[in-house]
Amino acid sequence: MSLEKNTPILQRRSLVVQVADVLLQDLRSGKWVGELPGENALAERLQVSRFTIRAALDMLRREGLISRVQGRPTLITAKARTLRQPASTRAIGFLSTEPLHALSPAILYRIAEMRRHLQDNGYHLDLHLGLQRRGPHLLANLARLIRHARADCWVLHLSTPEIQRWFMEHDVPTIVSGSCYEGIDLPFLEIDRRAVCRHAAGLFLGLGHRRVALLTVEDKAAGDIAGEQGFREGFEKSPHRDAEPIVRYHDGTMPGLRAALTSLMRSKSPPSGVLIARSMYVFAAMGHLMNAGYRIPRDVSVISRDDDSYLAFAEPSIARYRVNVRGFGRRLLRMVLQMATLGSVTPRQNWVMAQYCEGKSLGPYQPS
Repeated sequence: MSLEKNTPILQRRSLVVQVADVLLQDLRSGKWVGELPGENALAERLQVSRFTIRAALDMLRREGLISRVQGRPTLITAKARTLRQPASTRAIGFLSTEPLHALSPAILYRIAEMRRHLQDNGYHLDLHLGLQRRGPHLLANLARLIRHARADCWVLHLSTPEIQRWFMEHDVPTIVSGSCYEGIDLPFLEIDRRAVCRHAAGLFLGLGHRRVALLTVEDKAAGDIAGEQGFREGFEKSPHRDAEPIVRYHDGTMPGLRAALTSLMRSKSPPSGVLIARSMYVFAAMGHLMNAGYRIPRDVSVISRDDDSYLAFAEPSIARYRVNVRGFGRRLLRMVLQMATLGSVTPRQNWVMAQYCEGKSLGPYQPS
């Protein structure tokens, strides 16, 4: 295989992006008129595979610079003077409905690690936090954001069904950090909270608890919905016919959390175990229970569905489900880079299994 004179020597890092940049330079210089050479000719010229050429051409197609129809020549659809440089923005957008101050330490760590590794691969991370969850202007705001804050891939964190559907319908390169709502087909990476809550229900039942409550938020993310489903499944598949699952919601505020717990514990048959969704509410819930005179785990056993670094300092130690934060971040990064460079991700559905960590907050049922 021979090289043309002055043909760029490509590095291995972000190879597809580099190929797209070389092709864009050729378009800008007017090297080709009307249509591009075939994939085989381009692959031979740049000494890369047809797969790499195809992925690079797809990047240019998404930029509106070329038109590709299977079995036909690749047409140049933009005039050279209007071609933008470079084809890749070298940016990754991180979009969350949570403001910065509300992000958990685990998410902040994930963002920091993603930013560091993206820089090593020639990208920068742009944060767009505190997006409104709903409202009449949501879709218009999304369109304005994507138009002005261009990115090769978007990462959605704590997104709503409306946000996910907009990204899907507009074919924006997207990775959901979390799970997708019903009817949404976007690639995602998520902790299997359905399995976590099903396992937690089994732990409570195995220790003799028959009335167990899941304390979760009213404004449920897709992972919260899946967790509730798994919690109910744990009881449905139990041989203990007298076992009863209880689901109690709160609005995410401290007064709302206290009101939900007070109502729960003052009911005619209060639960002897509580599974708490989202680690940020664990200390508040346990503190309220203990201030109300309940001993943990003598009167009420507690499991945290999630984990965060500060839970390691709790006394009594908290039974919880832990995920390798670094491993999760690496998998998310690989998906983001694959989407940014190739325009697709395989596999599209990626589940992460959590590990149960024993804690003194969980004990056997003790009748009063």
